[in-house]
Amino acid sequence: MSATPLGGTTPPGLFDNQPEPVIFDPDFTITNPEQQLKPFNLIVHIINNDNTLSTFLHTRSTKTVVLILIFPKQTRDNITTFINDHIFQQQSIHSFYLFFTNGQQHEVALRNLFTPLLINCYSITHHLYSEVQEALSTACDLNAKFCSRRAKEEEAQDNNGLVFIYEQQRRERLKLQIIYDNYLIVKIDKDHQ
Repeated sequence: MSATPLGGTTPPGLFDNQPEPVIFDPDFTITNPEQQLKPFNLIVHIINNDNTLSTFLHTRSTKTVVLILIFPKQTRDNITTFINDHIFQQQSIHSFYLFFTNGQQHEVALRNLFTPLLINCYSITHHLYSEVQEALSTACDLNAKFCSRRAKEEEAQDNNGLVFIYEQQRRERLKLQIIYDNYLIVKIDKDHQ
């Protein structure tokens, strides 16, 4: 996810603590992010292997990663082991969403195991991409709120240049939300005619 630049650059560390969405998809379920995740494909990192995910999580700030895990072929036990070994103790995790075969029937047990980080547990169905988009929408909203808070902090310090940078990124995130909300309205209208 990139920051909105001012003159092509931003001060170092400006967006270090921003919430950022990451999809871990080791089975390459997402084959066309531009179509399947639109419009959030512009702000999401998609990672397909354990080592890259581990490195990514170790380089992020505390409580910044909103992680979406997609496991179409793994069992609940394999997934639980993976989360315990690679995810649950990571300081960079803000929250995570879990998608796997029959995931919904295991949601209560998994929420009890991974409270407070597990937000939702989904079964993989034909609604997969729309449910992933819902999770990405939440992450986008968190990012917009982060930018709003930071802009207010900088405004209190009379740092108008930084206020502008944060507000520009907030504006870009809000535009993505509007595109997504309009898509949902059209879909609802089309589905219920």
